[in-house]
Parts: sequence; structure tokens; C-alpha cells
Amino acid sequence: MNDVLENKLKRVILDIKVLHILMERPYYEDELLQEVKNDSRIFASLKEGMFYARLCGLHDQEYIFCQLEFNKSKSRLLKMYSITETGKLQLNKCKKMWEFVTEEMSVILDREA
Repeated sequence: MNDVLENKLKRVILDIKVLHILMERPYYEDELLQEVKNDSRIFASLKEGMFYARLCGLHDQEYIFCQLEFNKSKSRLLKMYSITETGKLQLNKCKKMWEFVTEEMSVILDREA
């Protein structure tokens, strides 16, 4: 697979994972990054800068909301992220598209050559 396609797929998977995690509850940025890295082969070494860039992209598309909140345990302001209604709709669209793609790929790959 070429690098461009692989990078696009990883970005889509990361976006879906972030939106899915935020369906549970709002997360501080560092907690969210750790949650994304958990149980993940492709995101285990995800760098903070790359992750922040994706959060900015999701925020620009209005899929997530960001606000500053005071974290008592860390005694400082931290960014808190939550999913928006638009983000919930996008996540549902992504799920349907992913199901379609995996079904189509199964048909293609199961076909005898």
C-alpha cells in the first residue's frame, strides 16, 4: 500500500477512534491521548503534536468542542474535549461507511482469482 493511502486511512481511523472515545464522556487532552494509545498497534507511538493537529482538525469541522477547565489534581488549566451533535452524526456516517467498505473488501478478497 502506498504511503499516501496508508496515512489517510490512519487519519480516518484516528478520527473515528477519538469520536468514539468522546461518546463515553469528556476527556482532558492528555487523558484522551492516552486512551487513544491504549490497546492500539498503530497509535501506540502517536506523538502529542500529531495528535493535537488532528484534534484541531476535528474542532475546525465542529465534530468536537474544546474548553479550558481547571484541573484540581494538576493545579492548572487544561483543555477538555467533548463530542458535538455534528460529531455524533459524523461518527454514525463513518460507522456505516466502514461497514460498507469492509463488506466490499470481503467480497473482492474472497473472490477466487
